[in-house]
Amino acid sequence: MIEKIETDVLVVGSGAAGLCAAIAARQGNAETLVASITSPGAGCSTAVAGGIMNAAVGPDDSPELHLEDSLRSGLLLNDHPLITAVVDRIAGWLPTLEEYGVVFAKEDGRYRVARSPGHIQARTTQFEPKVGVTLSRPLAATAQRLGARTLPNFNLVKILVQGGRAEGAIGYVWQDDRIVHVAAKVVVLATGGAAHLYSFTRIPPGVPGDGYGIALDAGLPLQDMEFVQFYPTVLAEPGAARMLIGYEYLLRGGAIFKNAVGEDIVAKYRLPEPEMITRDQLSIAIAREVHEGRGVDGAIFLDASGCQVDVGSPLYSSGPFMRMVRERRAHGEDLFARPIRVAPANHYYMGGVQAGPDGETTVECLLACGEVVGGTHGANRLQGNSLAETVVSGFATGANAASRSARTPALHARGAVEEARELRAALARNSGTPVRDIVKSLQATMTAKAGIVRDGAGLREARTVIDTLRRELPRAVAMAPAERAQLCTLGRLLDTADCVAACALARKESRGAHFRLDCLDRDDSHWVKHVTCAKSGGGIVVAECPVRV
Repeated sequence: MIEKIETDVLVVGSGAAGLCAAIAARQGNAETLVASITSPGAGCSTAVAGGIMNAAVGPDDSPELHLEDSLRSGLLLNDHPLITAVVDRIAGWLPTLEEYGVVFAKEDGRYRVARSPGHIQARTTQFEPKVGVTLSRPLAATAQRLGARTLPNFNLVKILVQGGRAEGAIGYVWQDDRIVHVAAKVVVLATGGAAHLYSFTRIPPGVPGDGYGIALDAGLPLQDMEFVQFYPTVLAEPGAARMLIGYEYLLRGGAIFKNAVGEDIVAKYRLPEPEMITRDQLSIAIAREVHEGRGVDGAIFLDASGCQVDVGSPLYSSGPFMRMVRERRAHGEDLFARPIRVAPANHYYMGGVQAGPDGETTVECLLACGEVVGGTHGANRLQGNSLAETVVSGFATGANAASRSARTPALHARGAVEEARELRAALARNSGTPVRDIVKSLQATMTAKAGIVRDGAGLREARTVIDTLRRELPRAVAMAPAERAQLCTLGRLLDTADCVAACALARKESRGAHFRLDCLDRDDSHWVKHVTCAKSGGGIVVAECPVRV
């Protein structure tokens, strides 16, 4: 009925954060298992990332300047120990990444750097090729070469905690219908974000979004869940792949983002120069136009007919969309000859688990790293800071996990059999409410009521719908084998959504990626603090805590 695996360190998630943690754990001589929904390094946020990473390696740059830009973007809510660790350490990790096989673009032997939106200095290094798998594949190969075992197709269901200490996890492998108990001295949570809470995203299905809810179940508080980042300009043409479109490059060359009546959105909202327009600013402007009826099927138009950007330049052509533009032009087709539909897509979560720079949480032997951790980026994350965070936090957390496992005796969680029995009973249902219908209803509600443009009434309505969907859990049924994984973690996904709505309802102001039509102003006199959420009595309760400086 249940398969058991033993290890020193269990890493859940195989994006950059999880793989760096696994590498460091193995280098610390800990037996390590990487369990993930897909094969290591594939199907994760890292794999579809833009292939860039910030590091203060330019001649006029410094970690202090990098910190200054990150704090300015975070609008007084960055956790200082977390963001300081990232900007101080990331440059030192670049040579190590190269040793592992990661290729960076260089000029005259120096890292090629570009200036990304919100940064005063050019500090954005670029992979070659400029795609996320340039990082994730070498990391996966290195982890396996060092002896880390892998458990693909694993859906985490619950972290087993006894006496305030994590002792492993229960998961489900839907392809061959296995329930697996992993007994571990230390568990590292590296499950990424929750992009699939919303209807429009380009993040792979391998990042389902239940990690936050699983952390809540284990007794960990979350913070800043109201700060949800959308990438403002993702290709939204019917039937087209959802590709990021680098708005700053196109704006610099004269492109215009227009609403349905032809107005220039950047000019209308008096946004700053292209190099300083951050994702939250442009996403909010676009979403307001759509909300007020000046969009087209949830999108607006990119008019690049007069754009002077050199699509053959390595700076502009290395991303998937611009590479497609260049290739089509070589065959006589100009994609910029007519306006293109673009829309904001759910992309990243600034909120998450409360943890330290080395992954420590309030539950002994349960560590966390990467996007699942909240506070590093404050109210808005700067472009290029995400992969830097995953590398720094992943290596630090993995080293800590190895050290902890060396001094921690193996214990045997007593709740594994009961958890497996309950899970098997849920999987055995053959009638009820299809899990896919519950997920679609949740996504539609979050998009309409807890998306970029919010207000108190909509957020309360979202929580009511979530509560209604939660009551369907005892009747939820998987109608196809692939839906079994969704069924296993559906309750945690609903808890995650409830946290987003509850924290957004509690924060009665607009700041960074959190925008409320009924509280338009930023209020530093009352809201320079974190909104936290925890699970209590089957529901979500919110509180507040100070910012760590």
